[in-house]
Amino acid sequence: MLPAMELNVWLETSNHQGMTTLIPYVSSAKDIELHYDVRLFTLSPAGRSDVAQGGDLRILAGEPHRLSSLTTRQETRKDSSSRCSLSVSLSRGSTELTTKEFDCSASGALSR
Repeated sequence: MLPAMELNVWLETSNHQGMTTLIPYVSSAKDIELHYDVRLFTLSPAGRSDVAQGGDLRILAGEPHRLSSLTTRQETRKDSSSRCSLSVSLSRGSTELTTKEFDCSASGALSR
């Protein structure tokens, strides 16, 4: 079993013409096969969205692996009711290895 501390999950973002692209990555200290679930939740005065993607993959030790690419509209005005969060869950069989949460709100930290 691979300890969660040997898995590294991070988020890269880019902003272009009012759109934000979110790209979650994972790397591992050892070769491993695992299942991933990526969930993007957004809430704004314009409405709400909840998008989920998942799949199985093989990670080679030390090589970053892009899990997905999701694009959402960037809120241009500050609105305390607007929210954006992205979560990445990694599991092997029925064992959850790690879950990372990222705040992708315009006012939040976009990259980690």
